[in-house]
Amino acid sequence: MTRNLTNYLDFTAARLPNKPAFDDGTERLTFSQLRVLARRVGSFVAQSVGKTGRPVAVITRHRVADIAAFFGILYAGCFYVPVDGDAGETFIHARMDAVQPALVIDAARLAELPLCEEDTATLAGIAAAHREADPACAIFTSGSTGLPKCALTGHRAIVDLTEWHTETFPHGEDSIYGNQTPFFFIASLKEIYLTVKNGATTHILPKELFARPAELLRRLTDLRVNTILWATAAFKLMANLDALAAHVPQDLQYIFFSGESVQGRHVNYWRRFLPEALYTNLYGLTETATNVAYYMVDRPLDDAENLPMGRARKNVQLYLLDGDPGEIAAGGACLAMGYWRNSEQTAALFVQNPLQNDFPETVYRTGDIARRNERGELVYVCRKDSQVKHMGVRVELGEVETAALGSALVRDAACAYDTQRDRIVIFYTGDAEETALRAALREKLPKYMQPKRIARLPALPQLPNGKTDRVRLHQMLKED
Repeated sequence: MTRNLTNYLDFTAARLPNKPAFDDGTERLTFSQLRVLARRVGSFVAQSVGKTGRPVAVITRHRVADIAAFFGILYAGCFYVPVDGDAGETFIHARMDAVQPALVIDAARLAELPLCEEDTATLAGIAAAHREADPACAIFTSGSTGLPKCALTGHRAIVDLTEWHTETFPHGEDSIYGNQTPFFFIASLKEIYLTVKNGATTHILPKELFARPAELLRRLTDLRVNTILWATAAFKLMANLDALAAHVPQDLQYIFFSGESVQGRHVNYWRRFLPEALYTNLYGLTETATNVAYYMVDRPLDDAENLPMGRARKNVQLYLLDGDPGEIAAGGACLAMGYWRNSEQTAALFVQNPLQNDFPETVYRTGDIARRNERGELVYVCRKDSQVKHMGVRVELGEVETAALGSALVRDAACAYDTQRDRIVIFYTGDAEETALRAALREKLPKYMQPKRIARLPALPQLPNGKTDRVRLHQMLKED
């Protein structure tokens, strides 16, 4: 039974020592090499920190060395806190101030650390004392709707996610992943631990490639990538730019996407070129060790419809609070332990299930509003904080976005409420003219939901994980 994420590496390194595990185009590590390096790093961390259960920050740059640092910290009985190494110094210092790590490792300079040989006795003692409830990592939320928080996630939650993914989908030794997600985001947990559990191979794709879609898709072919777990923004980008018309990576069989709503037209575009592939929409949050719901595309889709979020995965309970539609609350093995050194926010969002008081049951209030469709699947409506009172009526801004995205000439859209001028504003990208879009919205929305202002942008502001930067949108309202 797996109690510690390092067990995955121990088992696979013994079974497939010479198989490539991670490759970033510059450096490649087999499972045996990864384990040897990670245990040397673990010995160094254990000696430097002196106790288990402490945070160790890793300055990441989306390279193989990041993975070795993560596993080294886990072998030392500590938990890792990945921080974007390409961000500015002010950003990095703010993260450090929030975490107060016991040690900072710049993964790009791993070779410069005074690594000794593996301290087998010390690492064995740490492993013997390990509990599956121990923390494994602390990852900052995206901050798409406010100040980011640092969610602390335990080994148990990540093991449960990895086991479910392996049971539900055809992950295995033959899986070749094309990793897009930076390692400082929660979604990257899937590729890291699915690779190590199953003896798969992950190719770490440089972010610069996503600015050159045709080249990116050719790279997938060259690497024989058959599985991608990408942010929705990257998945939609390929469709919006008609990238598959230039090159189709024929080895792709399993296509997962997550992070934001995706429309039927984006999936339909991909299906025209890769009709036999399995497409799966995943839903989850940093506070729920990533995925808690999933929808495997199993029917024809209308271009304008939002894909369902689907149903709860194994060992997870999903509730709708305050009716249908209502706020999603998640419970079960997926839950993070709370926010690191932020008891106030932990108490506010990790709460007793308000639907029952018979026994203690902690759920996480996601802030996402959803409804159930006729098939019993959850369908995303909007963020709770995107519900506004306009002209005396409650308006869900997500519905305005969905209506705009229903236009074939709109590539992306985001809605915001201008409280200073009491108006709904829609920002969009694409070829639609403002007058045409306004006319289309009049057909789809009641008068009180019509945006007062429609603004076309070259691109919507984005966070590093591809999500729309809602804070920046509100700043743009003030600058208008």
